[in-house]
Amino acid sequence: MRLLAVIVLLMLISPGKSQDYLWPTDASRYLTSAFCEFRPRHFHAAIDIKTWGQSGYKIFAVADGYIYRIRVSSAGYGKAIYLKLKDGNFAIYAHLMGFTPELERFTDSLRFVRRTNILDVQLRPNQFPVKKGQHIGYTGETGIGVPHLHFEMRDARNRPINPLRYYRNMVTDAIPPTVTALAVIPWNGVSFVNFRPEIFMQPVVGKGNLKLTEPIYVTGTVALAVKAFDRANGVNNRFGIYSAALEINGTPIFHVQYDRFDYRRTHLVELDKNFTLWRRGNGKFQNLFRHPLNNLDAYRQNPLGSGLLTFRDLQPGPNTFRITLKDYHGNQTTLSGTLVWVEPRGIQATVNSADSNGVLLSVKTPVSLRSLQIYSGKQPTFTQEKALPYELVNITQTVRSVNYDVFLPIRANPHIPFLSLFPLFQTGAPGFPFRFPDNSADSGAFHLRTIHGSMVYEGPPDLLLSLPEDIRQKYVRVISTSPNRVLASFNSEIFTEISHTPVQFEHLLLSEMNRWHLQIPGSRGTVFSPDSLLKLTFQPNSIYDSMLVSITTLDTSELPAALKPAHYPIKSQVYDLQPFDQPFNSGVWIHFRLPDSLKHQPGVNFYYLDLKKGWSFFPSKAKNGWLTGKITSLEKFAVIQDTIPPVVEAIPPGTKNYRIPPGYRAFHVEDEMAGIYRETQISVEVNGRWMIFEYDPEEKLILVPKKYLPASGGTIRITVADNAGNSLAKTFPF
Repeated sequence: MRLLAVIVLLMLISPGKSQDYLWPTDASRYLTSAFCEFRPRHFHAAIDIKTWGQSGYKIFAVADGYIYRIRVSSAGYGKAIYLKLKDGNFAIYAHLMGFTPELERFTDSLRFVRRTNILDVQLRPNQFPVKKGQHIGYTGETGIGVPHLHFEMRDARNRPINPLRYYRNMVTDAIPPTVTALAVIPWNGVSFVNFRPEIFMQPVVGKGNLKLTEPIYVTGTVALAVKAFDRANGVNNRFGIYSAALEINGTPIFHVQYDRFDYRRTHLVELDKNFTLWRRGNGKFQNLFRHPLNNLDAYRQNPLGSGLLTFRDLQPGPNTFRITLKDYHGNQTTLSGTLVWVEPRGIQATVNSADSNGVLLSVKTPVSLRSLQIYSGKQPTFTQEKALPYELVNITQTVRSVNYDVFLPIRANPHIPFLSLFPLFQTGAPGFPFRFPDNSADSGAFHLRTIHGSMVYEGPPDLLLSLPEDIRQKYVRVISTSPNRVLASFNSEIFTEISHTPVQFEHLLLSEMNRWHLQIPGSRGTVFSPDSLLKLTFQPNSIYDSMLVSITTLDTSELPAALKPAHYPIKSQVYDLQPFDQPFNSGVWIHFRLPDSLKHQPGVNFYYLDLKKGWSFFPSKAKNGWLTGKITSLEKFAVIQDTIPPVVEAIPPGTKNYRIPPGYRAFHVEDEMAGIYRETQISVEVNGRWMIFEYDPEEKLILVPKKYLPASGGTIRITVADNAGNSLAKTFPF
């Protein structure tokens, strides 16, 4: 038994007691990115080491071992070396400019033999053994990104480990994290923040122990997320945080710490960080809750759903919260404040009389009040305004309500001033404020918001009252917010019934609701566009949460001129798929039924619209009359035709507009519409013989090594095909 305990102890401490690793490069000991930072659909698996915007610094074996794997590609990690160390861990060096001469000759020979520019080869332990400190390659910028060294550590099970576990003392960091904003997020259709059915964001300024001065009012289930970054001494780069914790009323309820993760779960980054806020352009927020389907290992003993704040976590009225953020060196920042739990109901008020002596209000409440506070001004809060005095004239009670006659000694000629009534119910929890009167310009308009399969209506009560009686009786909840405005929530069950209700008359609300289609995790579903040419098919594992989905169409004439590609005809309507800001699990299939006029036309493909970059090619396949692809976010899609081939031009020696490494003949290659993804779409022949080359898609360069060009000269023939299948072949003398 004692021996077993010793073995377990050694297993627990062995990763941290590994041999003293060498720093992997002579470029610097400064970082540009940290472990487990957000990347679209994956975690950053490494630390990025600063190389001062240059390539060519040496990299070294951090410990004894052997070169286990070598990759060469224009995408992803670019050129990369994988070391298997004697202690069982792996060290990965990515985005390299190249390898040492021996390794370079070896990889080039394999590429020549296999007639491929992409290489991914695993080696035997005796092929390239290395000693600690041995020079093995050079930093670069191959693959994705500017010059830097992506340095990754993995355990024996190939799971990425935070490299600072071994290099904490080699990076100087005495700077605590910085918080720039707090987000409070309603979780479903019966959740509200500051009495609104939408995410509330509070900017934060300062350092150290920060405290919000204003309370935040919450109803139903809500969650918190924080926008924050870390810095280290000597550089201005912003890093992700190492750990985050949340306490409510002094009780810890959530904790996350990034020590390792499993590649099979890396897509869960979109549940760990806040995908919605990122997609909306608000930046990168750290969620302070564990999504019920998030099975990452970073949460220690926190159960699924921890951090989602309900009545179990929040008491009626004020609650304190405290957020603690730390970096790997133990520097910390805290943010605290108050969440006021509000009952999901409100009051109503009408004017009985008004003159120069005062205003007599009739206040109707669902239950008895403990107190009522009345403020003047457009957007008052309890802490900013002084409550107005009033006289309680009379109280009457019915089966369904309690009625109060309240006299306010304020001048009401010629108009009643703007008032806000804040109720406090006998439960000790406040209710929704009632704004009075309502003179807003859009008092007749209505808005619908969707979240997790629920829908929230905000608008005039008349539209709700005109719905069929059987529907009106099944509202989840209706809250009056002013004489002319109400909030009404429909959960997924009620929404499903409404969506199947025949519309026998023109009803704006029902018509708008019926264009949304409920999709539920674990089920299959199909959503069609209004013209029935485009459809989305949902599989049981497509989504994490229930989702209301809509497809609307835009005519190309509605697009701004800058978004109409001049030489590339748009062959369909533009399909706007919503909601664009919800994360997907495995993704959704998108299909477009090709009309006969397009079935045999070349260069017809899906494109999605990025409002900053314009139209981007989306991979798809034509089969049985349908154009099909798999998407992991909802976008604006269209079918566009590209029949124009790429452009290839030789770059004269000495040209300064490009970063061209020494020892290469350089060519500029570009395709305006469909683009060129990989080197598999390019071939190079020298004097009619196949030749290896390097492709840099970001710099739009084809690089042919001079060392393999005949001294007597000849021709270089380059053939390029874009993603739409258009190709060009061009010959250059050398």
